[in-house]
Amino acid sequence: MELIGKTTKKMAHNTAISQAALAAFVCTAAQHLLTDLFGVAFTTHVRVVSYVKGVLCMAADDPVYTQEIKIREQELCNTLRKKIDGVVVSGIRFKV
Repeated sequence: MELIGKTTKKMAHNTAISQAALAAFVCTAAQHLLTDLFGVAFTTHVRVVSYVKGVLCMAADDPVYTQEIKIREQELCNTLRKKIDGVVVSGIRFKV
């Protein structure tokens, strides 16, 4: 995981393709983190949909899942910031 920071810095250029690649990378990392923190049974009901301007957007099958994530939102954002050097994750939005 130490190479992730170097990879994101290379992708952090302002081209549309590099921004899309970075967003996909952050979404994948966030989905893996959700699985690590909440378990596979939980994450079958929650998906990371997008990452735009520092905000993760997630879709959930039920508001109960969004409440669980909202309770641990700061932990999720901080862990993502630590795992992916140079990426700003300022918050999480939900679609139910």
